[in-house]
Parts: sequence; C-alpha cells; structure tokens
Amino acid sequence: MLLEFNNNINKEKHIDQLLEAYRSPFWIEEHQRFIECLWIESINEKLFCLYSLPYSFESIPGSVSQPSYRAKLACPSQIKFSYDHVHNLLYDSSLFTNTEFSHIQFNHIKDLKIKLPFDDKFFSIILNFDYLLSLTLSHLNHYSSQLQSLFDKIPHLLSLKFQSWSTKDMPPFDIKCSSVRYLDIQGFDATHNRHCFNIRQLTNIPSILELVYMMKNLRTLYITYFPDSRSHQPDVVDLIRHFAPPTTIVTRKYYGYITIRL
Repeated sequence: MLLEFNNNINKEKHIDQLLEAYRSPFWIEEHQRFIECLWIESINEKLFCLYSLPYSFESIPGSVSQPSYRAKLACPSQIKFSYDHVHNLLYDSSLFTNTEFSHIQFNHIKDLKIKLPFDDKFFSIILNFDYLLSLTLSHLNHYSSQLQSLFDKIPHLLSLKFQSWSTKDMPPFDIKCSSVRYLDIQGFDATHNRHCFNIRQLTNIPSILELVYMMKNLRTLYITYFPDSRSHQPDVVDLIRHFAPPTTIVTRKYYGYITIRL
C-alpha cells in the first residue's frame, strides 16, 4: 500500500507510530501478520510503502541499493521471511549493502540483470538458479571465468543478453551454455556505441556461425546490418549462405535485417 508523508514531518517518527499499531499480539501472535515499511530518506520523496511479509511483490525496487532507502519491521528482526514471490532482480555489487536488506535471499528468480563483477555475497543471496530463464549482463571486462561458474549453475537459461562491455573481444567470449535459445549481443562497447562489424570484419562470419552452432538449442538468429553501397565487398547474405550448412535458411527480412533459421 502506497501512502504519502505530510509536509515537514519527521519520517522515521511517523513510521514508528504507524508500525506500533501492528506490534500487538493481535497481529503478530493471533493473526501472524508481519508488517514492514519501506521509504526513502529524501526531502523530495513523499511516498512510502506499507506491506505485509512474506514479501509478495515480483521485484525489488531498482534503487534499493542506495543508502537513502530505509526499512522497518513491526515484528522481531530475527524472524526470517520468504522472498520467493520475487521473480525479477537487478543485481550490482552495491546491492543489499544496506544492513536492513542484507538478510534477503531469493529462490525463484526468473529474470536476472547483473552488473559485473558480482561480489562474494552473490551466491549467498541468490540460492537457486533452477527457475532462471533470462539473464542480462553489463559492464563486462574479462570476467569470463566468473561468468562460467554462474552459467554452470543455470540449467534452464533460455535468453542471454550482453548489454555492455569494455573488451576488444566480442561476447559471449568462451562461455558455454547449451540451453540458450535467444542470444542478444547488440549491446554497447567501450566507446558507448552499439557494437557492429565493419566491412573488414566480415571474414569472421565462419567463426560467428561456429559459435552459434555450439548453442545446439538456438533456432533463430536476427542480424542487423548497414550495407555500404559504395563497397565492392560480397553481400552479407551471400557470405552467410556460402559458409552455413545447406539446411540453414538465410533470408533478408527487409533492408538492414537478416534472419538465420537453423
């Protein structure tokens, strides 16, 4: 439930007064209702959230890692609650450094976004990867060994997206994950531009196809390209058709877009 602070009010004092009503045996012992309040210590932020535990939302607020976020319970802090309803999570190295959130653990994450490198607490906060279907990675910089240890724990990953990286090599590097069916490498490189191949890189198409065929469950690959009408280099579609197995269907969807069906 979203509520609003009055102007010129002591936020924490107001929260304490609200929670006091839920600290009685009527709520905690008889009805097993445990209430928590989440708010931001900012003059400009007037909204706060009052909700019951176990946590029933599908995601954690994106800026929960900010020091300005505060939370208070209307029950003893030693009681541990499930966060199994949370299915979407953005994780970075500063997440849950706030002691008020350090006890949280997740078992049913389906969509995970990670800013690399992830810290030592990562595997103690996310305990189970069996439900993870979609993974988005950003800020890559030679973390392939760390990533492979993560992929080894994800048995059913379907979608893999590389959002940004600062390496000369192009993702997914030497990472192996045979369950992936959707691969997105249209992220940003070290210069903050979307990654693309220039005309001199077209000779790498065989190695790209080799990488794709290592992902045995991949069925469709979409390629965006910007042909140079002044160039005398072979057409991209012709090159892919030349190197791909005969059963591969390569079509020019429309100007600048190619579809490869395996």
